[in-house]
Amino acid sequence: MPGKIRAVTKFRIGVRMTRKRIGLVLALFLSLVAAPGFCAKKIMVVLQQTHRLYGRATVYLAPDAVKVACNDRAISFLAAAPKWDVLTYHDGRKVIHTFPFAQWSKNGLKTALVGLEDNDRFKTQTPVPAPDAMYAGVKAQVLAFQPRSHGHGRIGDLWVATTLPVSPDACRALCAIWDIRDTDGVPLRFRAVKGTNFVVSNYGSLNDDHVVEELKTSKVDKLPYDPKVFAAPKGYKEVMDGKIFIGSQDEQELQEIMGK
Repeated sequence: MPGKIRAVTKFRIGVRMTRKRIGLVLALFLSLVAAPGFCAKKIMVVLQQTHRLYGRATVYLAPDAVKVACNDRAISFLAAAPKWDVLTYHDGRKVIHTFPFAQWSKNGLKTALVGLEDNDRFKTQTPVPAPDAMYAGVKAQVLAFQPRSHGHGRIGDLWVATTLPVSPDACRALCAIWDIRDTDGVPLRFRAVKGTNFVVSNYGSLNDDHVVEELKTSKVDKLPYDPKVFAAPKGYKEVMDGKIFIGSQDEQELQEIMGK
């Protein structure tokens, strides 16, 4: 009889321990499910943009990567965690050039095209916040650049989306690719007054001949994440960046782009 009592007691203790283990596992599972982003599907932000030098482009942004496919030039930019080196390549000629993070994060992404006419004068100036505005279907923070001498009017402005699910590193890489000032969001629009002696007081109308749309966005989408989009090309020949950009179109077309 005592043996049966001991056996029953051990059985009951084992059941209680099993229940405790199940309870702990269930609690852990529920805590994970309740955690932010556990059930959320990974997405990527896709923008249709136009850059003054690179033309029309499709931009893919993920929390850990960014890709810019220049539709008019068969050129692409790609940067991804953890290194964030920027790969620039031409799919037609199977050539590639690497801009190391240590280089572009310090000196900017000076491609053969940007080197001909850059926006460095805006990168060292602190912009002034302007009223937010809707642009391409999303709320944009507007940052105005004013003349250093008197601070009236604008010599440029930058429109940024700060609510899109994109990492600061991806935004920084995109700003470098587009040759604009670092921002805390996704650059949507950048307008600049060309020439140091011109200031636009009424920037909303854009009627001034000296105002240039450096970057503009026509569409912003959120799509399911596709890892193939951010896959680096294989088997491409490493070359100097000039052989990618200058040779991508004939000289006459390049001169037309630079003249816009």
